Amino acid sequence: MEVTPRINPDGIVKMDVSPTISSLSSSSVAISSGYEAPIINNRSATTTVSVQDGQTIVIGGLISTEDNERITKIPWLGDIPYIGAAFKKTKKTRVRSELLIILTPHVINNPIEAEKFSRENIDSSNMFEQFQDTETERNRTQRRILDSIKPKAREEKGVEVPQSGKEKEPLPSKI
Repeated sequence: MEVTPRINPDGIVKMDVSPTISSLSSSSVAISSGYEAPIINNRSATTTVSVQDGQTIVIGGLISTEDNERITKIPWLGDIPYIGAAFKKTKKTRVRSELLIILTPHVINNPIEAEKFSRENIDSSNMFEQFQDTETERNRTQRRILDSIKPKAREEKGVEVPQSGKEKEPLPSKI
């Protein structure tokens, strides 16, 4: 993914975002006798977004649908004309996936902020592991986005999911 940010004097971050998704195809192309090259499927998009410092945006739209057909049969019996149909089974599957890109830009104005930000985000490689016990705006936004995408995602990753009938604890007041 390629991101080119520009910051205007009002603190708005304008980003040119160009994600590319590559996958290996199940087929290949013969390039000479005895040699085949794999086919690589590419999906890409380009967009420009403007957002305030620290606000989260979600970019979607890289959708793919993959159709597969798998034939299982009993050797030799499945190859007999007409009768072979009783000894084989065809299974067709369709898998649809959509890539969502979640970006949160942070404007760093001086080296002290850069050091603090990098220390706080050293182990944030997985968005499911970023949840902390504190009720920050970022955590609420992430929960809302993840729950709308896949409600059981946090449960699958072992992150505590609040129960709907359970009362929320009051947030600590700031002094």
